Amino acid sequence: MLSHEFLASDCLGRTVALHIHVPDDVPDDALPVLYMYDGGVVFREENGGFGYESYQRAHAASLPRIVLVGIDPPEGRWARTAEFAPYTKAFDTHGADFEPVVHGRGSALLDFVFRELKPWVDRSFPADPSPEHTALGGMSSGALNAMYAAMCRGGDFSRLLLHGPAFNLWLPELLKTAKGTNFSRLRYCYMDIGDEDATRMSTKEQTMKSALRMKDTLLSGGMDEAGLRFRVIPGGRHAPDTWRNTFPDALRWIFQDNGGTKP
Repeated sequence: MLSHEFLASDCLGRTVALHIHVPDDVPDDALPVLYMYDGGVVFREENGGFGYESYQRAHAASLPRIVLVGIDPPEGRWARTAEFAPYTKAFDTHGADFEPVVHGRGSALLDFVFRELKPWVDRSFPADPSPEHTALGGMSSGALNAMYAAMCRGGDFSRLLLHGPAFNLWLPELLKTAKGTNFSRLRYCYMDIGDEDATRMSTKEQTMKSALRMKDTLLSGGMDEAGLRFRVIPGGRHAPDTWRNTFPDALRWIFQDNGGTKP
């Protein structure tokens, strides 16, 4: 069952559109929860969307039973980038269609997720509120913010899903923030990157190199290697058309102890 909700956020200063999917046959016990950025893409049936509701109905037996909370970004490419960005930074765009100065609002987004959204979801849906059964995920800049959350809010969740993470532009800042972070609290992390994954400001070599560097950072910070899956997608691009094909496996990986089948 998919519902569409709106939640006014003091942290973000806007009303956030939400897409919330709960299995049709809700059990007595509370379910694990995935908070997923760019939620409209996850549930959109066309134009590169994941079509998750239809997929779940067709393949429910092979998917973990979870509450999936899709979070829509603000309208406009620049506003989306700023809301996901953990830091404020100036860039020489060299003519690329990118913001010359990004005023990062990533901390405010995390405040929204964990101070406003999560308590509301815990009250309103059959959600397990414990960090052990809470996951955060995203694609591109959404994956960037989710990785930042693992550094700053690691006590609030223990499962991480990263599609095509846009780490490269922020890599020095991320590595600085990661120093001293204990990633042992992460039970499971799924990260994938296409071998043709290039962004507005990063080559495919740079996106790959930065993803590998953050993978190594997770492991050196204490995450159990058995819980980390790093996947290179042959021919994969920086686009939802790539990630829709790996999203089911990502769910099965991060929720493999909650009914998911380890891929």
